[in-house]
Amino acid sequence: MSLLSLSWSTAAALFGGLAVPLVALYLLKERRPVAVVPFVELWLKVLHAERARQPWLRLRRLRSLLWQLLMLAALVLALANPSFDRWTAHPRHYVAVIDASASMLAPSSDPQRWDTRLDEALAATREEVTRLGARDRAALIIAGSTVSVETNFGPINELVEATYRPVAATGSGSLADAVALARAMTANAPNRSWLRVFSDDAPHDSLAAAAWSGCDVPSTRCSWSRVGGDSENVAITAFAARRSHADPALIDLSAEVHNFSGAPVTASLRVASGRMPLRTVPLDLPAEGSERVSLRGLAAQQERFTATLHGAEGSPIPGVAYDDVAFAVVGPRARIRIAKIADRQNLFLDAVLLALDAEIDLVSMSPEEARRAPQLLAGFDLVVLDASDDAAPLPLPKTTAIFFHPYAVEDRAFPVPMRRLIRRPRISARPIDDPLVKGVVFKDVNISEATSFALDATDRPLLKHFDDAIAIARAHEDGEWIIIGFDPIRSDLPLRAAFPMIVSRVVERLRPPRENVAPRLQAGRRATVHLRDLDLDLDDGVAVEIVDDEETLITRAASREQQIDVTLPAPGIYKLVVDGQARSHLAVMGHGREESDLRAREDRTTRLEDRARGSDRAALPPWSATTAPPSVALLVLVLLSLLVEWRWFHQRRTV
Repeated sequence: MSLLSLSWSTAAALFGGLAVPLVALYLLKERRPVAVVPFVELWLKVLHAERARQPWLRLRRLRSLLWQLLMLAALVLALANPSFDRWTAHPRHYVAVIDASASMLAPSSDPQRWDTRLDEALAATREEVTRLGARDRAALIIAGSTVSVETNFGPINELVEATYRPVAATGSGSLADAVALARAMTANAPNRSWLRVFSDDAPHDSLAAAAWSGCDVPSTRCSWSRVGGDSENVAITAFAARRSHADPALIDLSAEVHNFSGAPVTASLRVASGRMPLRTVPLDLPAEGSERVSLRGLAAQQERFTATLHGAEGSPIPGVAYDDVAFAVVGPRARIRIAKIADRQNLFLDAVLLALDAEIDLVSMSPEEARRAPQLLAGFDLVVLDASDDAAPLPLPKTTAIFFHPYAVEDRAFPVPMRRLIRRPRISARPIDDPLVKGVVFKDVNISEATSFALDATDRPLLKHFDDAIAIARAHEDGEWIIIGFDPIRSDLPLRAAFPMIVSRVVERLRPPRENVAPRLQAGRRATVHLRDLDLDLDDGVAVEIVDDEETLITRAASREQQIDVTLPAPGIYKLVVDGQARSHLAVMGHGREESDLRAREDRTTRLEDRARGSDRAALPPWSATTAPPSVALLVLVLLSLLVEWRWFHQRRTV
């Protein structure tokens, strides 16, 4: 036997609490009535006879006490709603899926009865399970940032107790996974099952559409109940940060604020870096309109940014509060590893490479070191070869490289054939449209000597002496080679602005096209984070810990093919920790446009509506006589026993 409405401990406590005052009433001293009689001796004889029957009278009162305790136990058992497996019909299975996304914190359809849509859904679940029979089993699934099975198939009272526990609603929820799990739980049920979804969204315009469309199991009745009504709201629907292309030390921010209401709203957007405020932008939002805010060239000491929405003169913003704050982080600049191979000191080249950017790692090595480990060169983004006197063949890196005067030693092996040696060449005044040299001035550059190259179909000339190409670019599978046919030291090119411009353009072309764009995630949704976007280069299997500002571990993921899969439960800014050291940040939004649009659509009702598909998918029927719980019979038995006890023990006559 199992109890559906109360647990065994609760039923025992209730029986004990009621039995104590009942026994106390029987232990109270009985008061005898006072009367004036004409003859005392006669009443003394009557009193003597009553005392002779005193044990029997006590026994009669004890039987009355035991009988009433038995009735009290039956009454408590009836309140506990017992279930006897052989008394009732075959059990049915009921699964309630409650959406716990951020939009469920919006006002309910009846604010006098429920505060939020989530409260409305929990109350509707409690109301519906009362239609179940004593033998039926119920389960509750919460589709929050992660899917949580609050109660598996068990007595009804367990589900009712679970609906009174606090439920955290945040992010976009995981309704699709929850529906798929509920379908799997009811698919193999031996008897009729019910699957009920409570949400403020509809299956055709949510992520659960795919899972819901497959809810066609013959033994399962699927229905979708809408909660919530119309609600106005003003929200930050987008917020992003990146480094300025003009100056990487500065930050560009962009935000979008949307007014989901039928009246204009005056507000302000405040942007801060950490705890330091940056800008406050006034907003005049038209009805059903939006406004984009672009802030460029901001000087910020931190890489973390927060945008908050405030009403005019301290007045509250219409709607919910979870979308009045947004987070963003600026991605780190991609560090470029440069290897310089040289057998001499070239201060001009060193100055150019060191002055390019703070995100450059420069490694110098000799030609001998490069020849001993040529495979190491493949790990660099750029290789600069400036070997003037080394006659041995230079290593050809499988990456982007710059060669200065490769035929300084005439018999040196090099894949691009030399055409001829030119004394005191003059760079042609004709402009070349190649992006590496376009707009760069080479007029009157003095060169002592240069070699021209025999070009093939893939070579691009960069600098020419009439028809002789003295600087070319050759593309290959892993990058390109920039080949300069003269020695910069034996020219005045290092004294011109053209020299650092060419080197810097080569370096800038190595940066990834989406640099400075940090991945933006949404709470509750599983996402793949590419570690390259965070300038992280990790081997497979390396543990990456994600912690919040309080250094609390939120989740842990293992790197795989330079990426990790994460699901973060709440909005905010998180740190990625590798080997105990913080390496980067992630910004997590708590909402999207769908979670912020709380207006009623054409098919959205202001009350609970059963979205049953088909005549056989109606709501749960109430219990019938065949599924009536034994508590009804116990209540009838208690009432009959009260009548018998009153008639037998209390309605006796005295002669």
